[in-house]
Amino acid sequence: MSPAVTDQGACRVSFRPCPSSSQLGSIWRELEQRAAGGSLFLSWAWIGPWLDLFGSRAELAEIWRGECRVGLAILGRRDSRCGRAPTLHLHESGDPATESIMIEYNGVLAAAGQEAEVIAALLAALAGGAVAWRTLSLSGVTAASWSEGCRSLGLGGRLLRHPQPAPFADLTTADDPLQWVSRNTRQQIQRSIRYFEAGGPLSLTRAAGTAEALLWFADLERLHTAVWQGRGQAGAFAPPGFGLFHRRLIAEQFEPGRVDLLRLCRGETVLGYLYGLRSPTGLDAYLSGFVYQAEARWRPGLVAHLLAMRRYRAEGVTTYRFLAGAARYKTSLSTGSDQLCWLVVYRRTLLNFPDRLARCVLRLVQRFYVRQRGKDREDSLSAPHRLQGWSGRSYRGDDRGDAPSGPSGPGGGSTAVGGGALRP
Repeated sequence: MSPAVTDQGACRVSFRPCPSSSQLGSIWRELEQRAAGGSLFLSWAWIGPWLDLFGSRAELAEIWRGECRVGLAILGRRDSRCGRAPTLHLHESGDPATESIMIEYNGVLAAAGQEAEVIAALLAALAGGAVAWRTLSLSGVTAASWSEGCRSLGLGGRLLRHPQPAPFADLTTADDPLQWVSRNTRQQIQRSIRYFEAGGPLSLTRAAGTAEALLWFADLERLHTAVWQGRGQAGAFAPPGFGLFHRRLIAEQFEPGRVDLLRLCRGETVLGYLYGLRSPTGLDAYLSGFVYQAEARWRPGLVAHLLAMRRYRAEGVTTYRFLAGAARYKTSLSTGSDQLCWLVVYRRTLLNFPDRLARCVLRLVQRFYVRQRGKDREDSLSAPHRLQGWSGRSYRGDDRGDAPSGPSGPGGGSTAVGGGALRP
């Protein structure tokens, strides 16, 4: 992809090979100071390590208003084996085998108040053929900010999975989270707290420094992996890039306060950990690992999130985000929800027609296969048995906070924290 410049109304968009993190860092941080803020995912704290580890083949899109830079985006590039135009990936490398770290609340870094205009300018430049591309992958973006722009430009698109709710808790809603949860959730949490306190005092503490945070993260990995392997899944840490990225993130950002490690204990016994990403007014509950027991009152996840929300509210945090996924513990503790999408955008050209036709045929075959499997299963199970099995899967894991925390499936992405991992 060669450097290119295109004029999109009031904005000018330029493309060039992405410079190294040492060159780009000051540019990104300067615009970050003028942006509206939000989550850690579009900050240099996240983008810098990602670029070093996974962004070796990437393009930088810069959006200008006059001589003022008002937008930045990094497009990971994956070349086609057949000599066709490359696929582009917004703030991802496009290679889940080496990355899989799951970005959410993805988008373009834009000056405050100019987000919609910057997104529209970038899409218009791509639609106009400013650079060569075949498809553009947009992972974890807010639906409204991208779908309308794509439609207005005549760009095609397909969802990689159903739009996912991203529950959050507005910590200013009440003085204590127990005041906004349902009566049933409140009773479950209080029953679990009494159960734990019968064996010793409950405590939720923060790691004292970077070294301790890394030790706690290693223990979180052990607990997380044990639970998921017990369910026949590999867990979030199976791809080597996942642990590599987050250990670097903790090493660089724990002392500045951009990431957080909390440990839940009963007396001297460790019950589990919460790993969160911090912004000036928000906390993203990104990953957890808990000791699992088959006991109805054993709900360390619910208890840990309650104590964490109380702690962060006292520290001035206003929003506690559970990130994508409809696990019951998230919806039980939340006051509202955003919607995130994972989609692929493409230009409606004859060159893309064979790909689209092949995918259409594949979807028809998959639907037939799924329906046939469902019919076979219905023939082999009685209705009461089916209902019992579903109810048993629906509630218990979620209430304990051990259930998936990603967009769908058994944790993250489609099973993903980072596009292909698991996150309880």
